Amino acid sequence: MNMELSEKIGEGHHRECFAVDGENLIVKKLKRKKQRSCFLKKLLPVRNVNAEEFQLYKSLPGSLKEYLPSYMEMKDDILIMERITDYDGNFSKTVLEYGRIENDNFWEETERIARILTEEKVWMFDIFHHGNNIVVKKISEDTFIPVLIDFKRVGWRAYPLQLNLLFEKEKRKKFRRRFGSFLKRYRA
Repeated sequence: MNMELSEKIGEGHHRECFAVDGENLIVKKLKRKKQRSCFLKKLLPVRNVNAEEFQLYKSLPGSLKEYLPSYMEMKDDILIMERITDYDGNFSKTVLEYGRIENDNFWEETERIARILTEEKVWMFDIFHHGNNIVVKKISEDTFIPVLIDFKRVGWRAYPLQLNLLFEKEKRKKFRRRFGSFLKRYRA
């Protein structure tokens, strides 16, 4: 598959996201980081968040599959995935772009996602952080569903070092706090 990248549609701390010209695909490319000294490189290896996300995507419980992009693959260091579209063919917007959402189905499904993640002890703290890791997919004029588009595990080794996240109780507490803030900020 020969892909021509078009506009940049997103950017995070570790990578940039581009639309693929003529396809309903996106490409996530790692940002180039400054080289660390040899000593630091041995202590703190550079993370490949694309590989981490792809491995997590493959290992998530089947009950979450309906809330994930239907297509994802790794090629070298880039992650290629489906670009989510609404029933009318328009590209779905992130929760952050959408703003406050007044749609009961969307919130029922979002609560289901949080319940599954909690029950399965899959602590993806970034899912409900800032509203830019979930898109609002309109499956009809009045029915919306959440689709997770950026899901990495962020744990105790993340900056700043959070040793408290070695403990299950602390992971659950942080996840619930993030989810509560997400609901408060975006639920209309």
